[in-house]
Amino acid sequence: MCTIVITDGEIGSPVIGNPSVGIFLNQASLDKYGPRIKPGGVCIVNTSLVDLKGFPRTDIEIIAIPMNAVAVEVGDARMVNMVAIGAYAARTGAVSLSSLAEALKETLPERNHKFIPANIRALEAGAARCR
Repeated sequence: MCTIVITDGEIGSPVIGNPSVGIFLNQASLDKYGPRIKPGGVCIVNTSLVDLKGFPRTDIEIIAIPMNAVAVEVGDARMVNMVAIGAYAARTGAVSLSSLAEALKETLPERNHKFIPANIRALEAGAARCR
């Protein structure tokens, strides 16, 4: 589990009891943390590994994406997290795909820049599943 706070202002605490958005890559995470999403919030769910049948929430938006399958489609099964963040960016507008692509160039070591095009394809594929 990872909590990320995105804001233009100061962050008083990185601990969030009821987030407005959750990204759930596996069943255990949805089962444990899905109930914490604020009413009116968003759950972005990896349906390659998560069964939503028993998930009782009707007061939130659920974006169901087979992220593992999408990652394989774009060429690398390890890109599930990039598919997820692409979906998040498209749905929330909290960060642009171009900013994410630029961040890859700035943060990845030069030796890993060859992986940037695949990462961008995964971001775009995740975003496309939210439109």
